Amino acid sequence: MALKIDYKNDIVDGSRKYRMINNSDDTISLEDVTEYIQQGDNFNANDVNKTNEQVNANQLDINNHIADKSNPHSVTASQLGLGNVDNTRDSNKRVAYAENAGISDEFSKDFILANKRSLSFSNMQCRIDDSRITASSLADVYFTSETMEAATNSFPEVETYDGYLIISIQRTPEKTLYASIRVRVV
Repeated sequence: MALKIDYKNDIVDGSRKYRMINNSDDTISLEDVTEYIQQGDNFNANDVNKTNEQVNANQLDINNHIADKSNPHSVTASQLGLGNVDNTRDSNKRVAYAENAGISDEFSKDFILANKRSLSFSNMQCRIDDSRITASSLADVYFTSETMEAATNSFPEVETYDGYLIISIQRTPEKTLYASIRVRVV
């Protein structure tokens, strides 16, 4: 709905003038006898109602747009940088950050290597020996809630070899890291 946008004000030269008329019922009426340079528009209840209807319709459109989760602007994953996101389940990742999240012997060959163990790093690496680890094993490292932020800021990575695994970090952590480790034998 298009609203009127060209309202004009009255323009008068001097003051407004009114003539008083005596009515037959002993009342008086005022007649506008002003000389107008420009006669303005009336703004009345109909105009207010139209404006309010439009404001309400606009608000409904905004609310519907906000509620629309079907990507109304056609934003792509690359525009958001989602091509750089590891889109796998946390349980399938080699390093996870959650205190004891999902630590259990899921399969008969899987085993818990450490439970809330402190990790000692030398030259940005922590080596953990265990003959059950193979090069094809997957190790999930779950940092405790107390050290999760320090671990996240250290960017840990896990690699498995025959007989041991290595946790590498890119930054020295601000405090000792504690973690639980589950090894999945593949």
